[in-house]
Order: sequence, then C-alpha cells, then structure tokens
Amino acid sequence: MEYRGFAPPDPCTTDAHHSVLDALTKISKHLSGTMSPPSLLTPTGLRRTVDTWLVLQEVVAVRRRFLVLLILGSLIALLLSGCDWLWPQPVVVDFELTPASGSKPLLVDFTPILDGAPVTYAWDFGDGSTSTEEAPSHVYYAAGTYTVTLAVVYDSGAAGAAEKADCIEVRSGFTATPTRNLYWLNPNTDAIRCGPATGGTVATLVSSGARGRAMDVGLGQIYWWDGNNLVRTSTDGGSPTSLFYTYGAPEGLCVDEIHSKVYWTSQTIYGSGGILRCDANGGNNRIILSEPNDKDAQFVAFDAAANRLYYLETHHDYSVQPRATNDTEAVTVTSWIYWMNLSNEATNRVNLALSQGVGGLAIDAGLSAGARYIYWTNSAAGEIERCKIDGSARVVLISGLSSPGPVAVDIQSGKLYWADAGGIHRADLDGTDQETIYPSARAAALVIY
Repeated sequence: MEYRGFAPPDPCTTDAHHSVLDALTKISKHLSGTMSPPSLLTPTGLRRTVDTWLVLQEVVAVRRRFLVLLILGSLIALLLSGCDWLWPQPVVVDFELTPASGSKPLLVDFTPILDGAPVTYAWDFGDGSTSTEEAPSHVYYAAGTYTVTLAVVYDSGAAGAAEKADCIEVRSGFTATPTRNLYWLNPNTDAIRCGPATGGTVATLVSSGARGRAMDVGLGQIYWWDGNNLVRTSTDGGSPTSLFYTYGAPEGLCVDEIHSKVYWTSQTIYGSGGILRCDANGGNNRIILSEPNDKDAQFVAFDAAANRLYYLETHHDYSVQPRATNDTEAVTVTSWIYWMNLSNEATNRVNLALSQGVGGLAIDAGLSAGARYIYWTNSAAGEIERCKIDGSARVVLISGLSSPGPVAVDIQSGKLYWADAGGIHRADLDGTDQETIYPSARAAALVIY
C-alpha cells in the first residue's frame, strides 16, 4: 500500500506514539478538520490508531480516484452532447435572392435564412464585390453568371457558409455612356453649369435667367424655368428657346425620354396647381394631379422601366392664416413620398413620413426591373437617407453634412451625388468612399446625364 506523505510508526516506542499522534493530526487537517487524533496512549490504542490511520489513507485515495473519475465522466458526457462552448458546431446557412436574372445593370436583393442572429456576415457577390451587411443589395453592371457566397459567425464561435453557384444571370442591356456629365443650377448667379461626373473643368452653359430649383436634362436638351416660362437649350449651351408661360413657382422637373414628355410641379395657388406635363416641344400641356390649398408637390423623378413618376408631397396647416393672405404663416405638418402610375394616373403613397426640411429627392432610375430605392436629403439634420420603394429598410447613409440640398443617382457608375454648403460631392450608393469633386460650387438642382 502506498502512503502519501506518512510512514507507518513502530508502536513499541514512546517516540512512535507521538509520531502517530502527529500523523493523525496531519490526517485530520488533510480531511478538513473532520477527525481529531485519538487520545489513547496505550499500546492497544496505538495499534488501533495505526489501523485507523491506514483506513483513512485508503479512504482518501478512494475519494481522490472517485473525484478524478467523476470529472472525466462529466467531460466525456459534455463532449458526447455536443456542447457548443467545448466544441462549436457547424450551422445551417442559406439565403434568398431576387431577382435572379435580368438585363444590366441588375440590382439584386439578398436575404439570409439562419437560426439566430450571427455577429458577422461576409457576402461575396462573385464579381469582385463584397459586403458585411445583414441583407445587402448589389448592382451587377456586366453581363454574365455569378456565384454568391455567404459566411456567418456566431457569438459562440459556431460558423457556417453557403454557396450558390451560377445563381445570378445578367443579360446584356444598354451600353453605358462612356462619359457622364454633371449639370447644376447655381442659385447665386441663376446660371447653369456643367462638368465631368468625376470632377474637372467647369463650363457655363446658361449665364443667367435659370431661377428656382427645377431643372433636368434629357433628349439632348436642358429644361429649366426662368421664373414664368419653361425654357430649353441644347446640352452644349446653345440659344435658349421659351416653350410656354406658366405660373406657380415650379419646385421640381423631370424629362421622360421614352415618351418625350416633361413633368413639373406647380405651387398650389387659389386651389390650382399640382403636377403638370407637356410634350418635349412644349405642346399639349395639362394638369395630371390637381391639389388643394394645403398640399404642395415637389421633386419629381421618372422611372422609365416601371412608367412611374415619384414625387414629394408636403402637407400644410393653414389654421393660423389662409395661404392666399400670407403664406409665411403656414405651418408644415409633414411630407410624404408618392408615386403615380402614368398609365392610368393613379397615385400611391409610400408608407413613409418625412419631417420638414427635405432638400432633394432622387431614385435609382435605369435599372432593368425598375427603381428599387428612393434617396433624399434632410437639410435640417444634415443627412442623406434611403429606403426601398415600399418605404421599408429606411437608413441614414451619410450624416454630418452642412445643409444638403439636391441629390442625384447615377446607377451606371454606382454613385450618389449631392450638393451642400461645402460644394458638390459624391459617394458609392451605400454612402461609402465619399469625395468632393467641385469644392465651393453652389447648386439648387443637380442632374447626371
């Protein structure tokens, strides 16, 4: 038998007697004070003491072996049960995408299908682009088939991935214009200027007379208002032509190149106003949306693929003072984004209410399946926001701006443009990679063409 730290004494000596007592004291301490050394100092007592000491040694050894076996058994049970903190288990990963095919540029929405909420997402769209968003959208600009991969990691350390080979087919569509230009209306000089969309030399196309913030470019022409007249000129800055007289201080204008139409908003005065349209040459003008005194339409944008017209409608409270007497007494309640089906001129409100101070509105027009996102500036908050066309997935893309105004989207290059007190800037459509391309430029309207 092995004696752990103690040697058995000779019971025939007094020294041995005291050695046994010392040994028993150590044993007692070893067993947390649960036993006291015996007080018998006779030979018989010594023998019994030694016997007791030997039994206790065996008990200690058995207890230690039991604890070791208990710990080993518990570890084995945990391993067999697949405890995540001991052995992270792989997770099932899947995702949906829509649409799976279409002409370029094709915007695709991705949605993960998972149990629980991972802490990291890693998307690979197969064209060299990636994302760490939970449910990103991505635009494919080149024709071809693409394989998409999603990898996720949970707090526990568990990880998983899913790959869908050749799940996206992008067909050839229109050919992107090699050079895109940026046009803007300077409110300080009433001039229209132009420069490369990437920044560069600025040309003045219209030196004066362009008032307000209603301007657009289409059909090779620049359309704007000189105060009361709809005017157009060629994109190289030729002689302006006045098309017809109107009223109502237009606050938005867009060109429909598919049907050769021009749309604009007209400020509501004495019960007349709303949204009007005319042919590209100025003929056949008429009201397509008439609004009462307490509403104003602003910032129109045309989606050719869906044949829709998007616009901002601001609701006013005139209980303080009728508008016809003093417009400055009006109190803006809220603003809503609407779209009109131009086939039957029926209107639909996007489920999204905006606060006062919207400085500009744009859509990602040019997608083969129709616009998917609406962009706008919040001048008061110094932000650029975005949502899907149904009003969902609202998010602030850029913040910390100085009174941002007009905004424009170039889906061909995947860029977002805006103007504020610091000049004209651009960024990727998700708000990243910001850069200033025309410092100190002032713009009340902004157009990519």
